[in-house]
Amino acid sequence: MGLHRQISRNKDQLIKVLDRIPFFDVFDLAEKKEFASSDNYVLNCDPDTLIIEQGEMDFSTYILLKGEVILKKKDDPDLVIATLKPGAVFGEISFIKRSPRPTDVIAREKVQVLRLDGSVFNRLSGATQIKLKDQYIELLVGRIEDVNTSLTFLKGELERVTHAGEQFRNDFHKIIKSGARLEGVFENVSETINKIAR
Repeated sequence: MGLHRQISRNKDQLIKVLDRIPFFDVFDLAEKKEFASSDNYVLNCDPDTLIIEQGEMDFSTYILLKGEVILKKKDDPDLVIATLKPGAVFGEISFIKRSPRPTDVIAREKVQVLRLDGSVFNRLSGATQIKLKDQYIELLVGRIEDVNTSLTFLKGELERVTHAGEQFRNDFHKIIKSGARLEGVFENVSETINKIAR
């Protein structure tokens, strides 16, 4: 895990932090006190700090309080998978599945995160555990919906590009068969490319 500074918080301060996070809106004061009594703490991270490392076996969940973080994979370090903003929850997949971290999570700028200890779940009351599970399920369902929306958009864009490519091929064949002069061919090709780019 990257270098970071832990900010000491007493129980009341941590509850105030939880009160500002939409993820905890469904929890009452007593339930928030359960979280505040666990080994949870707030971290300050400098830009480019590796908060979560792909492959590590740590089951903590994080909530972004300030700044932005990015998600990347080690096998394609130039590709930013996602950018998360304040209020976002991350690290929940390893928490739920008890599996290695699937991505790196890196501070894009100075960030502050709330770390929920990986073993916190076992110390919560039964009712709070159920609420926490429900929140994670709702979070994951929301992410699936976002992915479906993105895939639908990408499918439409791919179909548009495919159609434009077919039109380009057909127009190009017509131009060649017409015996047009080279200057005319380039003018028509340029016009077709402009149509595709629109």
